[in-house]
Amino acid sequence: MSNDGKLMLCPNPWCIASNPHAVLSHSGHWSGWAVKCFTCDVIGPQADSEAEAIAEWNNRPDLAQQMAEALRDLINGGSGQSRGKEWERAETALAAYESAKQEAKG
Repeated sequence: MSNDGKLMLCPNPWCIASNPHAVLSHSGHWSGWAVKCFTCDVIGPQADSEAEAIAEWNNRPDLAQQMAEALRDLINGGSGQSRGKEWERAETALAAYESAKQEAKG
């Protein structure tokens, strides 16, 4: 859930000094809570309470999973014509990721 109000590190892999804090946000017609990293300015989802904002920040999807899904969409959206070595490498990388994921599950 929210890890007892403790914030996980910033999800930005290029953030040099993760510094997330829950903040009250006012943006146009909406006012609510969000978690923001004050080092790289990444902002998590908006929520109605501080606890919700922290939970959303801490329970974000796995970046590797998101990348694999995007890669799958790219592969499945291919024209089926000669896709070249880039497509072959992408398919191999996706297969390796999914295999490692299954092994990790046990």
